[in-house]
Order: sequence, then structure tokens, then C-alpha cells
Amino acid sequence: LRQSSSLSGLNTPRSPLRTFHRTMASAASPTAASVAPSAGPVTKYRLQYEPTPFVVSSVHLDFALEPEATVVTQTTHYKPNDKFKGASKDMLFDGAAPDDLKLVSICVNDADITAQCDRHAKGLTVPASSLPDADEFVVKIVTEIAPAKNTALEGLYQSSGNFCSQCEAEGF
Repeated sequence: LRQSSSLSGLNTPRSPLRTFHRTMASAASPTAASVAPSAGPVTKYRLQYEPTPFVVSSVHLDFALEPEATVVTQTTHYKPNDKFKGASKDMLFDGAAPDDLKLVSICVNDADITAQCDRHAKGLTVPASSLPDADEFVVKIVTEIAPAKNTALEGLYQSSGNFCSQCEAEGF
């Protein structure tokens, strides 16, 4: 079963798809002082975020649904953000623990940069050195997930044989 969708005109630093990141367009995270460690969820406020290096102009998602190995292909068009004032232009993608999400590939303008990316417990970092200095570029991320094994009921999961999705503000 295949499901596909597109979103365009997304020029905010927080986009609907979080398939491998904090914001689709690279994230600025809340300051360490504003987010204390806790056992429960941490509230994040819009005022804690700063402009990101890039904005999203369009997103296309393709889901090849299978209970044990759903392949998600995310194709996102980015543009530089004139409001960004930071030093690092690394793209930071929030995501599930490495065991929950398999990164198949990540390409920028059709060039595979998977080996240059840093996969860690909180997600994925694409170094600025892997990104083009262009007016617009395309990032294509292919991931594999197992909805039947997802018992957290977050993201894409199966319940009574049905594919279900939780609308999340973060994840990849």
C-alpha cells in the first residue's frame, strides 16, 4: 500500500513533518537553561526558538506501507533564511532512538551524504559542509520503520491491523 502527500508554502521554521528532525529546516533548540531535565514531557515555547538557517518551501512524503518495514521517503525543498543570525548552519533533525528508525539514505541535490551525517540518540545532524551554498536545494531522506512493532503509539503504528498516525510536532 502506498500513500503520498505534498505540502508547499511552508516558510516557517517549524514544519509539519519531523521525519528526521527538530524542524524540517534545521533547528535552533531551546537554551539549556530554559529546559531542565525531568522525568516527564518538557514544554517548549515558541519564544524559545530562534530563526533557523533554512526555511521549507515544499515537502513531499511517500509512504510504502508494510507492517514490518514501512519505507518513508521525504523530499524537502529548502531556501536560506535571511532572518538567521547564528553561526552554525548544521541541520538538526530530532528523531526516534536509533533502534526505532532505520536511516536508509540522505541525499542533497541527488548526492548521497549518508556517511557524512551523524546519527545520535536524539536524532541526526547533517553538517553544514554537506549542504550547498545555493538559493534553493533539495534534501531527500529515506527511512524505514516498523509500525507493527511500535508500541509507543507515536508516529506511525498499527492498532487492530490498521495503520494509524499520531500528529506530532517533532520527530523525523
